[in-house]
Amino acid sequence: MRRQISTIFCDDIRQEAGGKLSLMGVYSGVMFVPDFPIILPKLCISITAVTPSKNPFKKISFKIFKADDVLAENEIDANQLIELSKNQNNVVENDGDKIHMINMALVFAPLQIEKECVIRIRVYADDEEELRGPGLSIKLGDSNLLLN
Repeated sequence: MRRQISTIFCDDIRQEAGGKLSLMGVYSGVMFVPDFPIILPKLCISITAVTPSKNPFKKISFKIFKADDVLAENEIDANQLIELSKNQNNVVENDGDKIHMINMALVFAPLQIEKECVIRIRVYADDEEELRGPGLSIKLGDSNLLLN
């Protein structure tokens, strides 16, 4: 298994009893808006970075881009990663291999969108590897057209 990330874009992320997360209003790669510019009341992003236990992250940073602008960035240092790796909720079995998962939830409220763009996620691991997750295209259009 190789390192990878997954991203989920949605309207809200809620912490439930028992530690579960609920993701509300999940987007499938495209968000249609009626006009530009627009202010989104809230956009949430769930990011999961995965690495084999044999190759743990030593340093990891997350960057979120709106087109070429950096919306947010966060770094998890070596000491934090060691603590996270001790948490058994972050270690899972995958086809006989153990993998470590680092989860991050980000909330942008409000978020102004001036024109069509793509929200992109980049994760930089150990100062040498760039991991890319699926982005969210924000386009002018009518989301009801998708239902017909």
